[in-house]
Amino acid sequence: MKAKPAADDTAGMAHRSLYAKPETLDLIREIAFRERISAQSLYREGLLLMLQSRGHYEDKGLEDV
Repeated sequence: MKAKPAADDTAGMAHRSLYAKPETLDLIREIAFRERISAQSLYREGLLLMLQSRGHYEDKGLEDV
C-alpha cells in the first residue's frame, strides 16, 4: 500500500497527471537521484521556467509554483 503524503505537504495544491515518454521519466528520475532532490521538484522547476519565459512569475520562486 502506498503511503499518502502528509496533509500539510500538499495543502492548497492541485494535482494533475503528467504524460511523458518512459525515457523522459527515467531521465528525470535519474537526475533527481543524482542531485538528491525529488522528481516533483524538477517538474515544478520546469513549470516555473516555462511560466517565466512567457512573462509570468518573474518575481516568484519554486515555492510559489
